[in-house]
Amino acid sequence: MGDDQAKKSFLVKVGVGAIMSLIVIFWILNAKNMFISGTDDNESTGEINALKNDFASTVDQIGKGLDNVKKTDKELNAASSSLINELIIETNKAASSSANKISTSSEITATSSPLISTSSLPTIPLAATTTKKSKFDCPAYIDCMPKVGAARPCQIPVGCEGITQIAY
Repeated sequence: MGDDQAKKSFLVKVGVGAIMSLIVIFWILNAKNMFISGTDDNESTGEINALKNDFASTVDQIGKGLDNVKKTDKELNAASSSLINELIIETNKAASSSANKISTSSEITATSSPLISTSSLPTIPLAATTTKKSKFDCPAYIDCMPKVGAARPCQIPVGCEGITQIAY
């Protein structure tokens, strides 16, 4: 019985060694193919070069598009600044002509009435006669939220009725 056990263990050792040697031989043969460059390397290099060229052309197109956007932006800024300057000039002309019309109309009414003498008329500046304020003089809203402490006024300033809103 001892011989049979020794024989079996010897056969197991030889079988495991043979399988291990086959695995090592196939591994070495496969490793040879992994380290030696073949046609796959040329194909992958060509694909990489094609990707690089595509990327470079895309970057160039993006750069040209940005240049066009910058050029258009400069043109729009130049056009808008000239339009703004023209608008300011026209506004100044309209304001000066309306101021002249107001002063001439007050002179006409004062001089055309024979019962009223100009010395008895009070002098009122033009700014005081207008009750409507410009939207730049009025706040956009008034905060009327209740808070701890002193009470705050919650009234819209005179002349800002259509401009200022009350926020609760």
